Amino acid sequence: MRLNFWRYLFKTDDHYTYTPFDNGVEVLNFWPGQASKDLWLYRFVTARFEDILDKENSLLLASLFGDKSHIRKSPSKTKVFFSGENLARFRRYRDYCADFVDLSLGSDHINRPGYLRFPLWIMFLFEPDSTYESIKAKLDSVKQNSGNIIAAKQRFCSLICSHDKNGNRKKLFNLISTVEKVDSAGKFLNNTDALKTVYQDNKVAFLRQYKFNICPENTNRHGYVTEKVFEAIVSGCIPIYWGDNNHPEPDILNKKAILFYDRKNPAALLHQVKTLHDNREAYTEFIMQDRFQPGAADRIYEMFTALEHGIRAGLTKPR
Repeated sequence: MRLNFWRYLFKTDDHYTYTPFDNGVEVLNFWPGQASKDLWLYRFVTARFEDILDKENSLLLASLFGDKSHIRKSPSKTKVFFSGENLARFRRYRDYCADFVDLSLGSDHINRPGYLRFPLWIMFLFEPDSTYESIKAKLDSVKQNSGNIIAAKQRFCSLICSHDKNGNRKKLFNLISTVEKVDSAGKFLNNTDALKTVYQDNKVAFLRQYKFNICPENTNRHGYVTEKVFEAIVSGCIPIYWGDNNHPEPDILNKKAILFYDRKNPAALLHQVKTLHDNREAYTEFIMQDRFQPGAADRIYEMFTALEHGIRAGLTKPR
C-alpha cells in the first residue's frame, strides 16, 4: 500500500517509546517503509562501532519523517540527526535539531560545531564500508568504461521522476522532446514501463541505454544536490541538470561534462542537445571528458572519515 508522504511530514504524536536494537542503536523518523537495519547510516555505524555499541553506550539515528519531540525525548547517549531533504520545505527541522543532538548531517553549507556536511548522494553511490581504494576505483571506472558505454547508447533521452513541484521537469521534457522522443519512466508524464518490467526498477541499468538524462532537482538551494546527477553520470548519460545555482558539487564534479538548464535561456540548452545528438564526434568528445574533478576521491573519503570521527567523538565522550 502506498504510504502518504504528507501524513508523515506534518503529523505530531506525543507518544514515544524507547525501542533500541540489542546493540543500543535506535532509529527514528526515517523514510517510511524502509527497514531500519537497511538504512545506510545504520550499516555505517554497525560496520565501524560494533565493538563499542551497546545499551549503555547507545546511539540514536534520527531524521525528519516524524515527530521532532521524539528525538528530544530519546535517552540515547549519542544522538545523530540526518536530513537528505531541502530543509526549506521542513520548517520544524531547519535548525537541524542543533540544541539537543550531538551531530547533525545534511547538504547545507554551515560552519558551526556539531554540524557536518554529508549530502544524500554519497549514500546512493558508495557502500557504508567503502575505503579510499574502493571510492577511487568507482570513480575511475566511470572514465574507463566510457568507450563501452557509448556503444550501448541506443536511445535518446530519459526522465525519471514522480512529481514536478516547480514545473521545471515538464518544461524540460517538452523542450527536449522537440529534438526526439523523451522516455519518461517515472510516475510523472509516464510513457514507458520498461524501468519496471524490463529492468526491475534498476535505475542505473535502465539509464545506460540513453545518451541524455533529464535530472533536475526539485528545488534550487545552495548545496542541495541529490543522487540524480550522479546516477546519470555513473550510467554514462549526459546529465541535463538544474539546481544548486547550476554549480553542483564543484569540488567533485566537472561542470564542463554537464548540460545546464537556464530558465531565462532555454534555447542555449536546446542547441547543445541538438548538436551533441546529431554529431557523433561531438557527442563522443563530450562523453569522454573526465566526469569528476582531480582529487574527487580524496574529498569524498574525507567526508567518510569526518563522519566516522564525528560519531566516534560522541560515543567515546564521557557522560
